Amino acid sequence: MKVAIIGAGAIGKLLASYYAKQHEVTLVTRRQAQADVITAHGITKISEAGTIKYNVRATTTLPSADIYLVTVKYHHLQAIQPLLAQVATTLVFLQNGLAHQAFAEQFSCDVVIGTLTTGAETKDETTVYERGRGVMKIAAAKAQVIWQLNQQDLPLVQADSTEVLWQKAMINSLINPLTALLNLTNGELISNPYAYQLMQLIYQELIEAFPEKKHLLVFEDVVQLCHNTAKNTSSMRADFLAERKSELATIVGEIVAEAAAKQCQLPTLQTVYYALLAIEERRSK
Repeated sequence: MKVAIIGAGAIGKLLASYYAKQHEVTLVTRRQAQADVITAHGITKISEAGTIKYNVRATTTLPSADIYLVTVKYHHLQAIQPLLAQVATTLVFLQNGLAHQAFAEQFSCDVVIGTLTTGAETKDETTVYERGRGVMKIAAAKAQVIWQLNQQDLPLVQADSTEVLWQKAMINSLINPLTALLNLTNGELISNPYAYQLMQLIYQELIEAFPEKKHLLVFEDVVQLCHNTAKNTSSMRADFLAERKSELATIVGEIVAEAAAKQCQLPTLQTVYYALLAIEERRSK
């Protein structure tokens, strides 16, 4: 099967390493220089099992494919909208927050909303660290082609579309902003007693604001995820360290807004949110 992965960041490269074993994989990059180096050298995955190199092609244009996986962050979606509009097969949005779904509704092809629980971290343009294995959760899809991606390295799990989005968004609201503000790895969130207490406070706020979604956010599961991805640098922490635009607004901001619409307060999460916004504001000047 021909698989196109749009976005050659950490998640894009990791997915390419998974699927290159069984499928013909093409990475779609923003820069021609990165496309050239990936085509020349492939993708290298570093994991606990060792270091393995995979042959992967890369391009800056839309290739012909049976399925397209979109791994770019929300604020990059508008720029690639003309590219995505050309897709006539199956388009899978793998997202961190709640905002992607509205964007995805404009496309006439078969659209699938999904999330990942796998950890990944970029080393360089062709190399990625696997920071803990997980699953890909997907909403119901008309096309069955996506099930050809099901494999031991990354099992596919089907779930309700709303639950898929909310579970990922709430987990990310617990992990990402704290790792960014405190400059901690995922594992340090549970080994540092003060960070752990902050995470517990935010968890309590979330389940009090959204009791109907309590079953989606079990604290022990979040702790286990931090343990499984202990060495991982969250995407938000990586963005703040590199002084790049983050998904703060579309992950945490959306959750805060949803709570406000219910006249609920998230004081700890909102304080962390405003602190990170203040850092972004300072850097923008």
